[in-house]
Amino acid sequence: MRRVLGIMMAAALCACSPTAEPAGWLGGAVEVPNRTGDAAVAAGSVRVIGVVRGDALIASGEIQVLGDVGGDIRALAGQYEQTGTASGEVSLAAGSIVLDGEVGDDFWAVGEDIELRSESRIGQDARIAGEDVLIKGRIDGDLDVVADQVAIDAQIGGDLVIDARRIIIGPDATINGRLRWRSQSMPMISDDAIIHGGVGGKIEKAAAWRWRGLGGSDGGVFANSWLQRLALALSALLLGAIVLILAPQWAARAVRSVRREPGMACVAGLGAAMLAALVGALLGISVIGLPVVLLLLLAVPLAAGIGFVLSALALGGAVLELSPRRSSSWGHLLLGVTVFSLAGMVPWIGGLVAPGAIGLGLGGAVLARVAQPKKG
Repeated sequence: MRRVLGIMMAAALCACSPTAEPAGWLGGAVEVPNRTGDAAVAAGSVRVIGVVRGDALIASGEIQVLGDVGGDIRALAGQYEQTGTASGEVSLAAGSIVLDGEVGDDFWAVGEDIELRSESRIGQDARIAGEDVLIKGRIDGDLDVVADQVAIDAQIGGDLVIDARRIIIGPDATINGRLRWRSQSMPMISDDAIIHGGVGGKIEKAAAWRWRGLGGSDGGVFANSWLQRLALALSALLLGAIVLILAPQWAARAVRSVRREPGMACVAGLGAAMLAALVGALLGISVIGLPVVLLLLLAVPLAAGIGFVLSALALGGAVLELSPRRSSSWGHLLLGVTVFSLAGMVPWIGGLVAPGAIGLGLGGAVLARVAQPKKG
């Protein structure tokens, strides 16, 4: 449980350098060239071909990191492949993940098919959650894996902890620490594998590692819920990046409204929600109004996401203003999303965090629109 929570926290804590110059790209297919600052990219496919001196925040159907990133990589993708080097941490949520390059710091990954190839190297710890996991190469720190099937044939500098239905330790595996496992059956450990710290584990029929089936075991429900939380946090980061790229001035006005008049923003947000519901109900009784109702239904998730993002920007900005270091809107967004995501886990009151943030942010957007200066 704690490992999946750690993955979500690491993926959400994408603090960009406060002094770097950010740049953003949107499009169908984007190639990221050399950058002296951070890069925020949302596109159908993304190829990092140059050297990015700062951090990289990427959301795409297909991501290829062929060049080098001097900071951290945070990515949400259908497919992710990295042959270049990331000097900082790498946090990923993707359908399939292939790492054949170097990571200077920690590596965090959630996906279905995850493969760390023989040329991969991780400078610190690795935390991985997936369906089918194959790990080769070298990990200098500890490795923690939760999956359905796991095959390890790598050099592990620290401890190795595995929760999986099926575990295979190959002949080229070297574990400098201790191997601890939990599975439905005994792991298959090659006689040629080297494990300096010894082996300990237990057989459990309760499948805490299962990822499919919300109607199955408690473990399956838990794993899927954390994957959903991770996906929502990364989706908020992506939407926030789009807002900051396409409408930075409007976002700044909305954030100022939230921070200066939070009470008025709450009232405006509630009023906007009630008005939208009333309009939808009135239009829904007529055939002519049905297309408008459908448009409203499509617009509701987008409006909710924007409201959440604006509140996250306001919260992150308020917190980072307490620090003597300069901070950018990217840092405000990332900190705010992180705080809201963690607050949403608090029992009893956690369910009120997202609706409250959405209402507050929507109210700020309404106030920013009303206060927008007229041209001419």
